[in-house]
Amino acid sequence: MPTDKAGRSATPEELAAAVETLKTPDTLESPFGTLRFFDGVPLPETVETAYDALDLMRGVEAFLNCMPGASLVAMRRGFRSAGITGRAIGYTDPRANSGSLLLTANTETTYGTTFIDLRAWGPTVIEPPPMGLCVVDDFWFRYVADMGIAGPDRGEGGKYLFLPPGYEGDAPEGYFTYRCPTFGQLGDPAGARRCPRNQRHEDLPPRSGRQAGRERVPQHRRAGVQHHPR
Repeated sequence: MPTDKAGRSATPEELAAAVETLKTPDTLESPFGTLRFFDGVPLPETVETAYDALDLMRGVEAFLNCMPGASLVAMRRGFRSAGITGRAIGYTDPRANSGSLLLTANTETTYGTTFIDLRAWGPTVIEPPPMGLCVVDDFWFRYVADMGIAGPDRGEGGKYLFLPPGYEGDAPEGYFTYRCPTFGQLGDPAGARRCPRNQRHEDLPPRSGRQAGRERVPQHRRAGVQHHPR
């Protein structure tokens, strides 16, 4: 018999009240309609409604999860229609404006963007310019690397080596190396925005995590995308 903290046994009325708070009601209103039960067991029409609800929720989840990939497919199609293919870099001159269909672009920034094809190119080196803001995402729009001011080169310029999925070779010294989860990558190696003249890389906070302690590489005068031998 259940007891309270003082050791007193619960009365039949108290037990009945507790059961009322725990048992499944005979009917339950939901966004998918009225759900009906008998002694806690869902009736056949309620089971069907529950499966329909699961199908809908999983469909919404699949739609949301695939939206980043679909967005990059559409962006790549748009770049190709403008003649930006292969190792070409598309950029806004002098700044982005409302004429493009970019959701998060702003009019304060010069964007340079390209698609990296690790399946066709194999291991690929990108050399961002000094004092740029550059980033690389995989083809699901997941973060891969920062380059430039926010990256391990601290805005000095450097050599970034991107390895395709399944690459088993050794990575050479002198590169910031990243093993990518997808063959396609979205990158803006041209450098989006110059750092203010009065801010130097020494003023930036130290990097942490797996990028810390990477070998610093010499400055480079321009951005370039090149094939790295296997």
